[in-house]
This record gives sequence, structure tokens and C-alpha cells, in this order.
Amino acid sequence: MTVDAAISRAPDDPSVVVDAPGPELPWWRQLGLVRRDFLGFLASSAERYGDIFCIQPAPSTRIFVLNSVDLVSEVLTRRADEFTKSKQTRFVVGKFLGNGLVLSEGDQHARQRRLLQPTFGSKELTVMARDVVSETEALLKSWDSSQTVDIEPVMTALSLRVIRRFLVGDERLRHLDGVDTVGSKSGEHSDDSEVFRTLAEAIGGRFRSMPLPAWIPTRRNLRERRAVRRVDELVTSLLAQSRTDGHSATTLLGTLGTLLDNGQITATEVRDQLVTMLFAGHETVAKVLSWTLYLVARNSDVQDEIYAEVSGLAAGRQLDITDLRRLKQTTNAVRESMRLYPPVWVFDRSPKHSLNLGGLLIHPRDTIYVSPYLLHRQGRYFADPLRFNPSRFEADTTSTHTSAYMPFGAGHRGCIGQSMAVVETVLMIATIVQSYELRTHDDDDIRPFAGATLGPTSPIRLSLTRRTGLHH
Repeated sequence: MTVDAAISRAPDDPSVVVDAPGPELPWWRQLGLVRRDFLGFLASSAERYGDIFCIQPAPSTRIFVLNSVDLVSEVLTRRADEFTKSKQTRFVVGKFLGNGLVLSEGDQHARQRRLLQPTFGSKELTVMARDVVSETEALLKSWDSSQTVDIEPVMTALSLRVIRRFLVGDERLRHLDGVDTVGSKSGEHSDDSEVFRTLAEAIGGRFRSMPLPAWIPTRRNLRERRAVRRVDELVTSLLAQSRTDGHSATTLLGTLGTLLDNGQITATEVRDQLVTMLFAGHETVAKVLSWTLYLVARNSDVQDEIYAEVSGLAAGRQLDITDLRRLKQTTNAVRESMRLYPPVWVFDRSPKHSLNLGGLLIHPRDTIYVSPYLLHRQGRYFADPLRFNPSRFEADTTSTHTSAYMPFGAGHRGCIGQSMAVVETVLMIATIVQSYELRTHDDDDIRPFAGATLGPTSPIRLSLTRRTGLHH
């Protein structure tokens, strides 16, 4: 029976199955490969099976992985209305992020984007740029003239502080810096980085295994409950303080608090949006910063170009948002870092009805994977794809396939915070390289790890030496 015939006879019949290319292994062996090396499993399968293939890492589970720009565009843009977020994504992140912008659909999703969009306006980003530079310089002042740093946790704390200032505001930030927000003793500084790190670990763990029902008190389920509880306590404290001080019209927290007090949204909606924005807004940026600094440290020629660019542009002064368009070398380095190590390494969809995609019959119960990590590393779209080469993003180059580059997604569900992420990462990288010379601590290649975001398998240790003539 042909695919078209199968669809015409029984479009919603789950018994209609068309053989799909993919690993001929029992589900438990595929699950083992997912747990050991998810990225390697996907990459080797893509090389062997082509533009679309199916993996089955659990009973009655089919995940169709798209490995071509044409198929990805069909799902994300041309036929986007025929797809929705998958049940797998709802299982993985729904417990933690709720029904915020990541998971909402249809009219609710459009309403939420309209609500959040003003947060990312030009005036707001101009203020954020100042906060980005001031927070980064404060970090640099705390560093010694020469030291070795495990860079990822440092960048995670930095990006979280910036996104809190952006979404919550300076006043709320100062109030929370010395009070009990997540169960610490009164007067101790609460570590929000730890709260969200626990959340990221819980989300990442669900990508690679099948947890037992939530009501069973396993160690994992108990950790997940604690992660949710601590994040909820943080949001509750933020909202209470905002209400006490008077909701600010210039922050997302103040906007949501006003809508809540006026009965226009629910407390659950406030919680879901704040947690989504705080988590996604710092976790992804932290990974971009960590990978970019790692790559810059390993490529002295690129680092020298960035330093020369920043020194010629802002010698003796702080960078600001007006410098972005002239920080071309820095921007290209960040873009190339996101090509090799896109922080959101996969996102998924499921069809609303049975349909033909790439010659295969796919049902609503199936999951479709779109992996920027796979697309970005294909030679047909990017010349010499495994080499760190920021110059490929120069305007006159032909070594990039623009439609294959999607670190922020594509279509109407593309990342709402794309502009914010660019402001943060470019200004932070430029400010750090302006002040410190970076070198990798060893020659070992650090491999990426597929968790909630694309992190490193081992610590990224960088040797930092303060550049001469600079005073911090």
C-alpha cells in the first residue's frame, strides 16, 4: 500500500504503519544509546538513514527526526498550523514550566506573545545593555589578575543576575539579595543559580529516561518536587515584594502583577510566564557564553580580532547598545558558536492529524524532532561544518545556508527573546575579551551533552590573564 493510499483509506487509524528507515534495534537498546550519547546516536543515525528517520527509545514510541531544510521548513513554516508541541515536550517540561510561552498553543500562545513582546522593546533593551556591561564589569573586578575559572557556573550566575534585573527590576533585586527566598536562613544570600540548576537537571533527566509515576516517592521524583517547590517559592517572593513596593510598569514582573491584581490573568499564569522567562532567558544565554568563550580561547586569531575590534571601538569607556552594529567580529564569533553548539539543540512537534511527511505516514501520537545541532553540522549547508570559522558569517561569503541556521528556531514559534540574547552575549563577550586574555586550561576537546540545553560533558576550565594597562 502506498503512503497516499494509506492516508486516504484510514487517515486516523493507528494500525496503519508505513515502514520508516531507522535503527533496527529493540527499544531498550535504543534507550541505552539515548542515555549514553544522545547526540552521537542521532548523528550516526542521520548519516546512515538520511533526511528523515525514526528512532524508538520506548515501547509504542516513534520519534521521526528531520534532517533536511526542506522538511524542517515544511513543519515549522509552510504547514505550521498542522502541528503542535508534542506530548513528549509537555511531559519533559510541563511539570516545571507550566503552560507558559514554551507550551501554550493557538490563541493562547498568540495572546501571551502580545503580552510579553513589549518587554523586549528598544528602550528596554537599551537599559538592559547597560545592566549587561555593569554586571560583567563587576564580575571582572572580582577576578584576580591571573587565575583558572570553571566558566559555565560563572556565566550561569552572571546571566541569571542580568535576566533578573531585566524582568524583575533593580529594586526587587536589591530586596531579594539579603532575604530568605528559597528556604535559606534569614540574612543569608539565597542562591538562585542553584535553584535553576536543579530545575535544568530535572528537565534534562527526563529527556533521557522514563521516570516512574510522580506519586511514587523515588529519589528522582522527590528531587523534582523540591525543584518545583523552590522555584514556586522564589516567584511567590518576587511577586509579594513587587506588590509591596508598587508594581513597576517597566518590568515584566510589574506588568504581570498589575494584570493579576486587576483580575485579568491568574496567579498560575503569572507563575508560568515568570518561570519560563527566567529559566529560558538565563539558561540558554549561559550556554552560549560558555561555548563562545571556550571557542575563542582555543582560537587565538579570533580572540585577537575581537580584542582589536573592541579596543579600537571603546578604549577607556564602557560599551553600550549603540556599539552592537560595529562589533562585527564579536557578533560573528557568537553566531558561529551557536552554529556549532546551539543551546536549544532540539525542539519537537506532533501533527494534529495523520499526514504524509517525507513519504512517511506520521500520526498525532508520534513525535517529530527538529535538531539545529544536526542541521548546523551538515556539509551541504555549511562549508567545513565542524570548523570554528566566524568569517563564514561575513556578508560576502557563500559558506552558509541561511535557512539551515536556526539557533532561535523558526516560524511563528521562534524565540521571542532573540534580540535580548544577542545584546547580552555580544556585549558580555566583548567586555570580557577587552579585559582578559583567555586560554584553554588543557588541550582536550570538550564534547557537548544533550540536557535541557546543550552543555559540556566536563568543566570548561579557562586560564584568564588580565590585559596590561587595564584597571579593575
